[in-house]
Amino acid sequence: MFDNLKIRDFTVSHYLKWRTEISKMDLALKTKNGYYKFFKNLLNYGTKWHDFNFAPIYNKMEKFNDPNSLPK
Repeated sequence: MFDNLKIRDFTVSHYLKWRTEISKMDLALKTKNGYYKFFKNLLNYGTKWHDFNFAPIYNKMEKFNDPNSLPK
């Protein structure tokens, strides 16, 4: 999906494309949110250790939700 893309070059549009692709997959909600958590950890690593600014991406990030679940 992101062949040869460096983490410092990652943008909001890349994130939205990633999220769309994961949403289309026939995976359990827990698995999708596991991918989300891993992905967020990658961005956190880039922010903490390399001073990359992912604030615009963080503003768009949210966990995957089950569309059939009842609101809390």
